[in-house]
Amino acid sequence: MADAFRETLGSPLHRDLYDYWRSIAPAGVLPGRQHFRPEDIPHLLANLYLRDVVRDGGEIRFRTRLMGTRLVTVLGRDTTGRFMDEIFDADYVVRQRAIYLRVIATGAPDLLATQAPVHDKEHIRYQRLLLPLAEDGRTVDILVGLLAFIR
Repeated sequence: MADAFRETLGSPLHRDLYDYWRSIAPAGVLPGRQHFRPEDIPHLLANLYLRDVVRDGGEIRFRTRLMGTRLVTVLGRDTTGRFMDEIFDADYVVRQRAIYLRVIATGAPDLLATQAPVHDKEHIRYQRLLLPLAEDGRTVDILVGLLAFIR
């Protein structure tokens, strides 16, 4: 199945991140942030973001831990330190939250083609690869996203 998913990745950036993610995963479990070394993938960092999975009682929210410089430049905003539901409109949050929760529940990656959720940037299209990280190998606590812009 992993190879079938890889075949859906049209962007070399996505393939590089996916291959790296698989290579750092301990046998039988998900990789964690402790395995993820940015210095191993410097060519991907500008297009990459990290979102913390914040569990507060029964609620799960998503806070941007890091946002790559190309994302900030192209999208015109830096969301570092902010929760997804504080910065995007409610419809976008509902759609993304469903995807994020599925990735958390299954530990499986996700690929999505969409447009920028930023006012006056809707013309910007991209594919987003989303990968889970789990410090304990099972409980997803960080989501790694990589945007490959479509021209």
